[in-house]
Amino acid sequence: MVVSRQVLPISPELAPVVPFCERHGILSHAQTAVDLVKQFFPPPAALAVRLETDPDTDEESLVIHVTIQDEVDHFVDMFDRCKSQWVQSIPSQALALIHLSFAVT
Repeated sequence: MVVSRQVLPISPELAPVVPFCERHGILSHAQTAVDLVKQFFPPPAALAVRLETDPDTDEESLVIHVTIQDEVDHFVDMFDRCKSQWVQSIPSQALALIHLSFAVT
């Protein structure tokens, strides 16, 4: 019996981490996270997606990093809105593996 995989539209940013996402069953949730970051931090914000290993536990997680030029108060407001939507849209099991980091310049 052949089982077909559902093909999801994947952001180019996620391509390097697809095996990790598939292994943990979080690919659609990772895409949701990337979509939310793009919604709340549109260009010219720079977006990078990578895997990081916690040095204390050796556990891997997916990190979505945003670099943006913005006023701190505005950024904090957008970050709070993004995180609120993030928590509502992504199950807690996936949230344990998907993290958001940022740099405001």
